[in-house]
Amino acid sequence: MRYFVFIIAALLSVLLSGCATNTPQGKPVLSKLLKKQGVVTLTYKRSDHGLFLIEGMTSQGPESFLIDTGATRTAVFADQAGALISQSADAGFANIYGLVNTGQFPMIDLDILGFSDLKLKNLPVAVLPKRENEENEVLPFGLIGMDVLGDYSLLVDANDRLLHLIPARYPQPKLPFEWREVSLYENAEGRGKSALHFFDLRLGNHLLPALLDSGAEFNVMNWDTAIIPTINRLKRRLRKDWEIQGAVGEFDPAVRVKVKGMRAGRMDWGENDFIVMNFEHLKVLGFEDEALVVAGAGLFADKSFYINFTTNQLVFEPHDIPGDPGKIIVEEKPSSRLD
Repeated sequence: MRYFVFIIAALLSVLLSGCATNTPQGKPVLSKLLKKQGVVTLTYKRSDHGLFLIEGMTSQGPESFLIDTGATRTAVFADQAGALISQSADAGFANIYGLVNTGQFPMIDLDILGFSDLKLKNLPVAVLPKRENEENEVLPFGLIGMDVLGDYSLLVDANDRLLHLIPARYPQPKLPFEWREVSLYENAEGRGKSALHFFDLRLGNHLLPALLDSGAEFNVMNWDTAIIPTINRLKRRLRKDWEIQGAVGEFDPAVRVKVKGMRAGRMDWGENDFIVMNFEHLKVLGFEDEALVVAGAGLFADKSFYINFTTNQLVFEPHDIPGDPGKIIVEEKPSSRLD
């Protein structure tokens, strides 16, 4: 009998010890995961338009980089990195896939690019043209694309302004129960770890593919979303006005609208601004002549979130949601800003 009691006690001890480090589902405890080897923790800032900016160390000193899940490659901007470009080895040309910058761009090898404990040596990066800036905002030196981010899961702690880069080999940690998951998928033109990721966004009664693009300052939808009655009426009215005014040039309007009550997976949003405009490069993204939404940095608001690119999981801290689900309100003020 004593031997039997001893065995039971030993089993309970093992079980309790396991519970101290992992959840019943086998997910690691977050605080312990963030201390594991290879996890990189960085502080970040939000730009005026909500972009995530981190400080990177280059051979010419510290510079700001934005986190861009909508870019297949890491890049520097020609006007910001002129001196560094002239000192770096030419790495030929490469095709870059993204919403704004898509095409063949020159490449250079950066001898060193560091983010805290993460050191990237001889990293081939694209050289992109000057990033548009209509409001005299301080522009980033470059962007970190999916060629680097694809090796990690991202955990953003909005309260402490921390970005954790968790090696992809580690499983999803136990997150708060109330957090809401959205399923991601890669487009047909995906390129391994550098692939862009999408999710299905519900606007009213319509389910639209949305590009997860933390490097976009604004949320955008193309005119093929005219399957939505409000957008269809708006497009017809704008075309009629254009024809009345003489129909000069190409019909290429850009208008700002407000959308209330969007949903994706278990996640709901309140009111968000969108720019409705024509997109270039949809063919290379695999969405030619199809409705497409770009979910920019604004959809992340000031909430924490977790992205696992390997398992295609996006998990949000929930937002406070007002009513009028799926309602679209058209503003008369036109807009042409996409950057």
